[in-house]
Amino acid sequence: LSVVTFGLFVLVGPIVVAHFFHARNEPVTGKVSEFGAPDGPHANLVLLDSQSGSLLWSGEFNPGTRNPADLKQQIAFTAGRALRCASEALSSSDLPKKLLKSYLTACISLEDSGENDLAIRMMRQLKNQAPRFQPALRALLLVDAERYRFADTSDRPALRRAIERDIIDARAINPSMAEALLAEAALLPGSDFAGRIRLATKAVDAEPGNPWALTELAAAYQDVGRLGQSVVLSFRSRLLRS
Repeated sequence: LSVVTFGLFVLVGPIVVAHFFHARNEPVTGKVSEFGAPDGPHANLVLLDSQSGSLLWSGEFNPGTRNPADLKQQIAFTAGRALRCASEALSSSDLPKKLLKSYLTACISLEDSGENDLAIRMMRQLKNQAPRFQPALRALLLVDAERYRFADTSDRPALRRAIERDIIDARAINPSMAEALLAEAALLPGSDFAGRIRLATKAVDAEPGNPWALTELAAAYQDVGRLGQSVVLSFRSRLLRS
């Protein structure tokens, strides 16, 4: 996938228009339209198929303030997430084009909130329809691992079974997938600090540029008082996600 270029925000009276685009012949393009409103600025962000012009995803923004800078920041963060999801999809040959729209909707929604039940169901359907598409598996492992940690005791058995199945499926196509190791760590007893550090370290060793692996190892180190190492890893993770 080519490097994505963002256009500048251009102010024309009350209207701000911004464009971000891929290099020529890339299949996804994006556009932001901002307009004034009585209760402050609003905006729409859309991802379009640059070949057909069809809508792939859209988002509406209303930061609840009259400060345009708040709106621009909100759009910039979401645009970054949207492009990251698009990049994952377009970089893989394992996602049929007919599923691209569904993946973008689920991926961007999960980036906004991991507790989005509809997005989780959509991602699981995508995993079943495109079982070798790794981004869907990675997303499910991360979301379900987090849900498992905070789930009620009665909900844990079903979640555990789902995670264990997804770990098996993930390792069948990528034996060293970091998210599978992180999910395995989430299933450990809360008192198994050594096991958590061991698995998180394996995840970082397998994928040094994976921000979620770095975050997990940072949290594991923090829990055992290794604060210096935790801070360094957290900083590296934030850089990768910015």
